[in-house]
Amino acid sequence: KNPKSAPARNLMGLALYKQGDAEGSVEQYKRALEIDPKYAEAHFNLGNAYQRLAEAESDPAEARQRLQDAESSFAAAGRNQKKFVLAHYNLASIYAGTGRPDQAIAELRQCTKYDPQYFPAFVLMGKLMYERRDFEGAIQTLTRFTELSPASPQPRVLLGNAYLQSGREDALVRAEESFRGAVGTDSTYIDAIYSVAVALASQNKNEEAAPWF
Repeated sequence: KNPKSAPARNLMGLALYKQGDAEGSVEQYKRALEIDPKYAEAHFNLGNAYQRLAEAESDPAEARQRLQDAESSFAAAGRNQKKFVLAHYNLASIYAGTGRPDQAIAELRQCTKYDPQYFPAFVLMGKLMYERRDFEGAIQTLTRFTELSPASPQPRVLLGNAYLQSGREDALVRAEESFRGAVGTDSTYIDAIYSVAVALASQNKNEEAAPWF
């Protein structure tokens, strides 16, 4: 009844997206943005739709194009609404997945600036810092993550490995603490159990290490 209602077009796009019609949702989001080019939520939703289409695309060239479209949409959402944490995070995820860690970390810093409690940004940032051998940065970031999400074992193992690579005098002790913390959150997590064993063995605590192995 009101063809120039951008919110209605955006909601129609969401409804189609949730029904599995990503192509149909793209059309509705685009129409919303024709009405209101600065509509951050519509840009963000359009990015999600493009990303889903990229994942479903069998042609590599088409998949890359869809992913580029998603990247542009998330970037536009972040430009038009600076504190749009999910837009910054999704953009960072694309950067990380396409070999641009520095750009990804910059976007993740925006996430943590606007939402200091947004723990997914800390874990992804920690992984990226570890991969580029910024072990001190990874330690700081992953420590913050474990404070926000104490029940997650995998980042604790990564934190322990960052300690091991850091060259700190107390690296082995701190790594062991982190690995034990991971086991404390999930007693069946094999990587954590094995890491405790290795940390103990590295300190010549072989009798303690043996049961863990």
